[in-house]
Amino acid sequence: MIKRAKRAHYESVLSSLDQRTCFRVVDTLLKPQGIILPQSNNTEALCNDFATYFAEKTQGIRMQIRTAMTNDEDCSDYAIDSGSQRLSNELDRLLPTSEEEIKNIIRLRPPKTYSLDSCPTDLLEKQ
Repeated sequence: MIKRAKRAHYESVLSSLDQRTCFRVVDTLLKPQGIILPQSNNTEALCNDFATYFAEKTQGIRMQIRTAMTNDEDCSDYAIDSGSQRLSNELDRLLPTSEEEIKNIIRLRPPKTYSLDSCPTDLLEKQ
């Protein structure tokens, strides 16, 4: 079913493109780009730079979650360790969500499709 949806998606995309753009799309599907890593003569420094970046990124995300939870009345009863500024990793309940909430979340995302997506974005938007 997913293969049929992908095929239909790409057929509709390719049928509406000029020859040059069509070739680029087909080339991307047949020859996915490899992962490009930064060049470095010092592997240890590169690893430290990556570690620092992700540690800072994680800390920033935690702070945003902490701020959002502090300001949100629905989340006020969740444990927050203020000394280390870490959220409790214990999940003791899930709040119910509606189908409409999920649809709104999907609609708010930018319409991007990646070749490995199980379902093309425009197919989701039609639902």
